Amino acid sequence: MAMTEARKRANKKWNDAHMKEFYERVTMIVPRGQKKTIEMRAKEIGTGLSGYLNMLVKADLGVSDDEWKGIDTKQP
Repeated sequence: MAMTEARKRANKKWNDAHMKEFYERVTMIVPRGQKKTIEMRAKEIGTGLSGYLNMLVKADLGVSDDEWKGIDTKQP
């Protein structure tokens, strides 16, 4: 079922109000052409670019999904 325009507006309103409260933005620079390679790999495993990068970082840090969501509280 397609999302209604009203639902899209409500989602955007919530995102605009809460994204900075719950999330931080990280910029990553890669050699030209590599972004497409990363996006294609993310699509292969059924996720988006951000989800894929989050998955890789969580695996490297050895944290669970629950730990990942609260990791900022454990930093020195």
